[in-house]
Amino acid sequence: MIEPYASLQTAFIGCLAVILVITVATPFIRLKPKLRNNSWWLTLTHLFAWVVALGTLIVSVMTSKPGDTGVLGAALTCWAVAGMIFLLLAATVTPEEHPYRRRYEQQEPPSRWAYYLWSMGGFIALMVSMCMVSGTSASKSSPPSSVEYSTAADGSKTPVGSEKYPLEKSESGQWVTTALGDRAFSKEQRTVYTWTEKRKSDASDTLTVTKHVTTTIDDNDISVVNDVKPDETPWVEYTPVYYLAPVGIFNEARPNPETDKLCVLGRDTGCKANAKPSHNKIVLHLPETDK
Repeated sequence: MIEPYASLQTAFIGCLAVILVITVATPFIRLKPKLRNNSWWLTLTHLFAWVVALGTLIVSVMTSKPGDTGVLGAALTCWAVAGMIFLLLAATVTPEEHPYRRRYEQQEPPSRWAYYLWSMGGFIALMVSMCMVSGTSASKSSPPSSVEYSTAADGSKTPVGSEKYPLEKSESGQWVTTALGDRAFSKEQRTVYTWTEKRKSDASDTLTVTKHVTTTIDDNDISVVNDVKPDETPWVEYTPVYYLAPVGIFNEARPNPETDKLCVLGRDTGCKANAKPSHNKIVLHLPETDK
């Protein structure tokens, strides 16, 4: 999990742990004569935990501006709506006084337990949504993103992870074709690129696999360069671009792809993830005479 969600997950787990500890300890606390009639221990604990959790969430999001908090908002909305229905049902179908209330009022009324369960469900819903947001690839429009670089002794920088494949002409005799396609949920159009490339099979190192690629400028950075000599084969180059994790509560700064080695979520192990896949920077190298 990357920031800011790694830090937020830690904070929310801590709040939920405090609630569980107080829930277990409350019956024993009420054994004391001065506290036996106090029925607000758990309620105040839940309220305090939510103040801390939401304050941490707001401060972290406002500071880091991760740009993908829509899932968290949707999770909170669904939790609130479902909770209202759940609490109304609990209030109407359960009596306020427990029929088997123990001595010293060690048990809460059922309607209050419904509130406690709803509160804990909110923490769980947010933690699950954080895992979902953190684990998915970032979109091209999620800033900041960058190519990862390796630095040589002379100070020169080389992109890491670039792959190159030779191109083949289509049946129409073109290396690359372009067309206009409709954007999802919009009347605007986008440019769609299509080409055919040769790749190595899993069983050998020879270029035996023909792959037809279709992508758009919404999904990847695509550029066409006419720099291939007449005696050379046109080719396509893929360079992965990574979303750089923002500042979290327990870390100091975003990773620097030019000086630091990125720890990419889903790719690297044994390190704290500070980036995740975003999109590809694709360069199509075509013959000089082609336009």
